[in-house]
Amino acid sequence: MLRNHRVSLVSFDALAAGEGNAAIAGRLKQTHRSRQLALVRAVLDRASARAPGLGPLPTLEAAWWLLSEAQQADPGAAEAVITNPQLGLWAAKALRRLGNTATSDTPLWADLGYLHLTATAAAIRAGLDFRARVPVSHGVVVLPTLGMAELSGARPWDIAEVHSERGRVLVRGAAGSVRLPPDPAGDGLGWHALRLLRVGDDANPLEVWLDDLDPYRGFDEPLEPQRVSAEESSAWQSGLAAAWRLLTEHHPTLAGEISAGLTTLVPRPATGRLDSFSASHGDTFGCIVLSLPPDATGFAATLIHEFQHSKLGILLELLDLVGADTGGDRFYAPWRDDPRPLIGLLHGVFSYLGVTAFYRTHRTVATGADARLSHFEFAYRREQASEATAALSGLPELTPLGRRFVTTAAGRLAQWQGEPVPEDLLAAARRANLDHRLTWRLRHLLADPATVGELARAWLGNRRRPHLRLPEPALRAGPGPGQGPGQGPAIRAELTRVRLGDPELFAVYRDSPELANSELPGTTPADLALVGDAHTTAAREFRARVTADPAEPGLWAGLALATANPALLSAPELVRAVHRAITDLSGEAPDPLRLATWLS
Repeated sequence: MLRNHRVSLVSFDALAAGEGNAAIAGRLKQTHRSRQLALVRAVLDRASARAPGLGPLPTLEAAWWLLSEAQQADPGAAEAVITNPQLGLWAAKALRRLGNTATSDTPLWADLGYLHLTATAAAIRAGLDFRARVPVSHGVVVLPTLGMAELSGARPWDIAEVHSERGRVLVRGAAGSVRLPPDPAGDGLGWHALRLLRVGDDANPLEVWLDDLDPYRGFDEPLEPQRVSAEESSAWQSGLAAAWRLLTEHHPTLAGEISAGLTTLVPRPATGRLDSFSASHGDTFGCIVLSLPPDATGFAATLIHEFQHSKLGILLELLDLVGADTGGDRFYAPWRDDPRPLIGLLHGVFSYLGVTAFYRTHRTVATGADARLSHFEFAYRREQASEATAALSGLPELTPLGRRFVTTAAGRLAQWQGEPVPEDLLAAARRANLDHRLTWRLRHLLADPATVGELARAWLGNRRRPHLRLPEPALRAGPGPGQGPGQGPAIRAELTRVRLGDPELFAVYRDSPELANSELPGTTPADLALVGDAHTTAAREFRARVTADPAEPGLWAGLALATANPALLSAPELVRAVHRAITDLSGEAPDPLRLATWLS
């Protein structure tokens, strides 16, 4: 079942430069397969010492034997189960539970019983005659890659027997039973098949699971099934088909990569435009959790973004790119609201290198609003990836291979720096990135207390601003004050996309701020004025809002962008800290813009 794996230097450099292909993706998938089976074998070895305490199920060795029998009987049929991304995540979590480094509300025997469910699914696919006992969770039996049997019963945890004979499969619980249809890919009485999305044509096919059933589909604690409706499933089918047409027609190399490695999409509901979500996990290569993207371009970009994470996750299992001690969460990542560890920043660079490459090409083939938005996204992500790559370059925590990886990525991004973008779109991208950077500083950096105190006393003494050497601000130990993620810069970035892609809708928003706030919660007239380049109005609005709520970082960032005040643009955390110190010392808050001008 297992084999050795390696990465050639040619493939390594190609990946670092954002030039992967189907062959490389296929090899990474095979690496993940071997790692996944090794993790499962480790679970068996560790669980064997605790067999008497593993509850009413047979030993895990029995499940392993059934899985092996299925693979021998029909290797192709069993392969879909063996490579199921959730199997690796389960194994990693099971090892932590068996090592007493993790806890769960799920009984250990039921948690470990996922291997029995996996082996049973493989045996059904292979057409074996067998009997097996499997765990029942809240009245359902979920067979990975096949579907879910709904049984009667009130107990949260129970066992059921699966009996397969001559292609007829029965799942029998304590209070009811379900017979699987002859083709388990279709629904039946009490049986809900796992949906398979098929898109493309014979020349460029893509098949992925739409997994709303597997308990390990969400990366955290085991989840109960959350079946999407037939209408929602149809929307996923249509959305994926449109994205796949776009990729195969205009980005064939990227399409080949995704076809070779992507196996599963896990639907997650989004409640608004700012609640769109996507994520991947190092233990689940080829699986993406995401909310349904709004259009084909966004869907394609999301697939590329998350598949980049999957590729780097496997590469990091094969090669050491960073040393053991990387100094904790201390880096600014232009796409995150929180400080990131070195490995997280590296992941982001690689992911957005891929996204930048996608938009670089797509802006040349798109038309209308899609072309304008793609120009914006290219400039926006190019700047983010370049800034993060510069932060990584030369870090002593990088291994020689890590430095080679970062240098290669930086070289590719450097080649794209001179590529023209329409001036208004380039300016919009730069403003959006500066907005995020300023807000992050206000949220996470602490100005030097002695300097703040001296400046506050000088202001209160009606003196000129003293010429001081400003020490580097310190990183906060925890999150600073202000609104949660999705506010301030995120709202203004989304409003920018509306303005660029649908100017008529933006005009409606500008004239009806209440409507804008209902569709983009948190939107203010100040945000609309800033994004609409009404800087005088924006400055007045943000000045009033900062006066009313001086703790909110996004308001200070908006004031900085509206006024182009040098102090606010270079050290916003210092301006806010001095403002607070003056307020604390005198009991009266100074005018924020007058103070910023004095500090400039």
